[in-house]
Amino acid sequence: TAADPVALTLRASAAAAHAGELHRAVALTRSALADLGRDADLELAARVRYTLAGNLLRVDSLSAAYAHSSEALAMIPPEPASPTWVWAAATHVMTARQVGENEVALSVARRALAAAERLGMADAQADLLISVVGLEEFSRHTAEGRERLTRARELARTAGNAAVELRALYNLAMGAYEAGELEACLPWLTEGLDRARRAGLLASPYPLAMRYLRLLVLYATGRWDECVVAAEADARVLPPLGGYAVAPALYVALARGDFSVVERVRAPLDGPFDWMATLVAGILLTDAAALRGDAEEAVRRMRATVTALTDASGTVPDVTVRLAALALAAVADAAAERRAAGDE
Repeated sequence: TAADPVALTLRASAAAAHAGELHRAVALTRSALADLGRDADLELAARVRYTLAGNLLRVDSLSAAYAHSSEALAMIPPEPASPTWVWAAATHVMTARQVGENEVALSVARRALAAAERLGMADAQADLLISVVGLEEFSRHTAEGRERLTRARELARTAGNAAVELRALYNLAMGAYEAGELEACLPWLTEGLDRARRAGLLASPYPLAMRYLRLLVLYATGRWDECVVAAEADARVLPPLGGYAVAPALYVALARGDFSVVERVRAPLDGPFDWMATLVAGILLTDAAALRGDAEEAVRRMRATVTALTDASGTVPDVTVRLAALALAAVADAAAERRAAGDE
């Protein structure tokens, strides 16, 4: 049928996303959208748009993602509830969160959760439960939040949806990390990476984030040699956009006096915006300036990074605390040197 090429392109975009080729996934989904005729099936048209929205989220094109998920949701009536509407809603909840529309996200999530339960869509329930954590009073680092995430993980596993299960496992790991329970974070990451390996999804976004978090925990707990060895193993299998995952090994190298790592993080800054690459580069460039005793450059790098990473709603990233600490340490050192030299 006329819709077959569009459906095939959607499948190709999903394969690209699973392989970590995120910009190719976006390009393929845009192609599918362009190939839709005016008389295209509404459910297919909505599916193309919410798939494009999800892919745009992964390359940090947040406003465009929100626009496309809004279109997808508007194309399908919420009643009678259908699987297409539920998945469009689940995607819209994620995009709304990313642009700061939390009230919209929570309202849509509640309706979609009820619909998913009625339709027996356990994986959609799981996806929505993950999104809702943090929108209500329970964040992922709280006991209540982790209980919901554990339930979401079980729902996704029961439904056989590895992608949603990986999202749940990553959030469980992040919950432990944000609660300061670094060692408790590692088993979730090990389980998540094993699940990704069995599903053939190691190059997809959540497993890449898991690799980064695992190395970050090793770095933060002083297991530097273990961090470097694990990063060397990871680097051999990472997709092009996954280079940030081994960044904690670069933090180790810089701490050990190897300033050559700074040049390795400059190149990605010249390409399309990548949130994680920008974060990694900001940390390394700010820290390098501080270690060289260049307080002004450390402050400049800190401010530029925070500005770049601040979302559309004006919410500054959590890493602001770390960046500010690095910059302020350089400022304090410079002030101490001036006082020692008699310059008040």
